[in-house]
Formats: sequence, C-alpha cells, structure tokens
Amino acid sequence: MKKLKSLIALLMAACLLVSCGAKATITIPANMSKAMASMDVGTKDMKYESKTTNSDGSITYEITVEQQEEILKMIREAMEKAVPEMQKDPIKRIDYNSDFTKFKITTASTSMTLVESLMTLVFYIYGLVYTIYDGKPDARIVIEYVNDKSGDVVKRFDSDELKKEFEEKYGQ
Repeated sequence: MKKLKSLIALLMAACLLVSCGAKATITIPANMSKAMASMDVGTKDMKYESKTTNSDGSITYEITVEQQEEILKMIREAMEKAVPEMQKDPIKRIDYNSDFTKFKITTASTSMTLVESLMTLVFYIYGLVYTIYDGKPDARIVIEYVNDKSGDVVKRFDSDELKKEFEEKYGQ
C-alpha cells in the first residue's frame, strides 16, 4: 500500500509539472546557431520562454516540455517519411535507434557511392538536430554502412572520431 501511495504521489507530481508548463533547456552550439541564422531556419519561428546568447556564441533557449516534445515528434516524423524514399538500390535497408545517434545502412555496395556519401550528411544532420533539441548537444553519432551479402562494414563514421581528426588537423 505504501508503494502504491508513493507511485500515486509521483504520478501526481509529474502531472503538475506538465500542467504547469515544465521547462526544457536547449543549447544550439555556436557553429550551428550562426549557420541557422544565416540560412534563416531552425529557431526563427520557435516560441521560447527565454533566450540567452552565451559567451562562446552558442544560444540557450528555454521552452516548454510540450514544445520540445512537438519539435522532437516533427523530426521523428520527417525521418520516418524520408527513410522509405532513401531505400533505393543500392540501399537495401536503413535502421536507426530512437534518438538518431546510431544508423545502420545495409547496402549492396562494397565501397561508398556518391549517393551514400551524401546520405551520410543527412543522417548526421538528423542526429545532430534531434540530439540538440533533446537536450544532448554532445551526443555521439555513429553511421555504419554494411554490405548486405558479406556483412562487412563498408564504411563507419563516428562523430567523436571526426571531431578529433578535425581538431588535430585544424587545431580547433
């Protein structure tokens, strides 16, 4: 009975938070905020409770949890709609996890084609944007292309490794 009372109290507290307009914090990294502003996309029409420009150039928004959930839902729906259109030869199957941090593309290719290379950008952008709006801007995104016949990894992209290579090459 005590556990049931605790569970009911917890559920009531959660309902109060939602009904009171619980807040979510989203930070757009500096390099993305500049690009989004120059392209006039992303946060232009976003309704927010507060906006803070940080010293590093990133921008932190405070929005309601409901708004955050709606944004995440729109991103998920866009991906669900896009995936079937991308599954054309040589792409056999596209799998991804619920937070868009892991993508597995099964392909007939044994080396990357131009189309597959371009698709990598699409997956990375979806993952990056989703994780930012999910409040996890530093999430690791991994994209793997696997040959459908052999099961061998054709190419693997890891955002952490790419960042490290970029920093080593350009010193940033």
